[in-house]
Amino acid sequence: MKCNFTYDHYREILNTFHSIGYKTVSFGSFKPGKPLQLLLRHDIDFLTPNLIAVTDIEKALGFHSINHFLLTSETYNLNSKTCRLLLDKVKENNHYLGLHVDPIAISPYAPVQQFQNSFRRLLNLAREMLGEIDSYSFHRPEINGTYKDLLPESLPFPVPSYSYDNKYSIDIIYRSDSKREWRNGCICQEIRKLEGKSIQLLIHPSWWDEEEIDRSQSLQKYIDSVIQLTQAYLATNLSFYPKNKQPIEDFFIR
Repeated sequence: MKCNFTYDHYREILNTFHSIGYKTVSFGSFKPGKPLQLLLRHDIDFLTPNLIAVTDIEKALGFHSINHFLLTSETYNLNSKTCRLLLDKVKENNHYLGLHVDPIAISPYAPVQQFQNSFRRLLNLAREMLGEIDSYSFHRPEINGTYKDLLPESLPFPVPSYSYDNKYSIDIIYRSDSKREWRNGCICQEIRKLEGKSIQLLIHPSWWDEEEIDRSQSLQKYIDSVIQLTQAYLATNLSFYPKNKQPIEDFFIR
């Protein structure tokens, strides 16, 4: 098994989990102490068509991932036509939806009550746009911190499961491909050594691709996709702009 960030290797990784008997669960249905549970989480920092490719691979194995979306992204808008169609596809494939929270975008330096109320409004908006919210996670927690005022035990109102709660990240195995790097080596080398222990696996779909490319090329492909989406939008809305071959409606689900 060659370690890389291709769809073929992702399929190999999930096939190995599947062959051992792992089942994907949501944070809401996770049972502490039970073996062979796979919390397969995606943080959507950058939205690309790669998300559908990755979740289609999961669907083929009967796996269901938990997809955490930003509502404060500068580069994608969940209320746009393209994103709504994407969300419909993800829901249709029975994947779970969650909220990726960037505390920097909701006034972390305001008084605690104001900060928490801003988070409540964000959470309510997420429920309106996404439907049922399985869980939430923080954006760049190692850099920005975990913001204890937004943890479930600190909030004066009920919230979904917090993905970095000890029972999901300390009491079980936790692995991530953040920055397109595996700190413990590729997860494929560890799976059979886990001895059935439950695991949370954080995968960022934008890092994975059809072909084997490096991190710089991956980021350039993302930048190119943003340009292509902008061009498709202009072609749709301006009669004098050159027509685009890519229909904007299915940009993320091609």
